[in-house]
Amino acid sequence: MVKSFEEICKEKYLKFLRDHNVVVEDEHTFEFRKRLLEGINLNKTETVQCVAGIASASLGFNVRKGLLLATNERILLLLKKGLRGTEISTFYYNRISSIGYKSTMTISDVMIYTDGDKEQKFNTEKPEVISSILQNLLNAYKNNSHILVETSHSNDKSDIVEKLERIFQLKQAGALSEVEYEELKKNIINN
Repeated sequence: MVKSFEEICKEKYLKFLRDHNVVVEDEHTFEFRKRLLEGINLNKTETVQCVAGIASASLGFNVRKGLLLATNERILLLLKKGLRGTEISTFYYNRISSIGYKSTMTISDVMIYTDGDKEQKFNTEKPEVISSILQNLLNAYKNNSHILVETSHSNDKSDIVEKLERIFQLKQAGALSEVEYEELKKNIINN
């Protein structure tokens, strides 16, 4: 049975909570936030890699709850807007220059920097974990793009073996899904 987009997101969200001992959120938190996913469409090559709870980086009474949705191609920040609205910020990996975090006694922000030094901040209980996951996805995207560019330039047997080993390592690290791995492998072998 094929899982729905919402079921995949819920599964990734609960996995994140378990893997990183997040205690302030649970399955009910996802149920409250899942409506933020309405209207989100993924490309055919896009797979969900991580879903986590976030909040706007505002202090005071105007803090808005939301979800971080990271795929193999982009990062989406979905924040509640008004009674039924959703504010969506999209960051494609090819436009991100760096990802970092800052934790103080009162604030835990993750920062995404894009071309032109534009910055987006959001709060999360585990900023160091989220920052690391996003940085790994960014690196995997850049390595994957590099592999795709290289496949069309060389047919030397040793290069092919190196490329196959590299994509296998990315798959083992969780940066590539099985489908992405098989597609890249086929492209490398056939070129």
